[in-house]
Amino acid sequence: MSGPAHRKDLASLTIRSERQADTHTVTLDGEMDGSNAWDLEDEFIRIEATNVSMTVLDLTSLAFIDSTGMAVIVRAHQRAKSNEHSFGIKGIRGQVRRVFELCGLDKELAFAA
Repeated sequence: MSGPAHRKDLASLTIRSERQADTHTVTLDGEMDGSNAWDLEDEFIRIEATNVSMTVLDLTSLAFIDSTGMAVIVRAHQRAKSNEHSFGIKGIRGQVRRVFELCGLDKELAFAA
């Protein structure tokens, strides 16, 4: 079962969201900061209201993230864990990877190749 893809273009961030079977993938492109991180939070909450069993966050095209964006991701991970769902991150690289490492989240969150 697949759902329709969603896309939200913000000033500096594009959020693409698509479901395939019981996995929902959210892809970020651009820069995530306090001006747009709440849109990602809203998307995660929308996804969590469905019967999805796994959420994958693709950060391959994310060039920048600040503490607000990190907090949104951590909260989504915590909610998934408490609801016994899987939450994974893929495509983390560059400055974004460095921020995760500095926060120690590279050891707490599940990263895929």
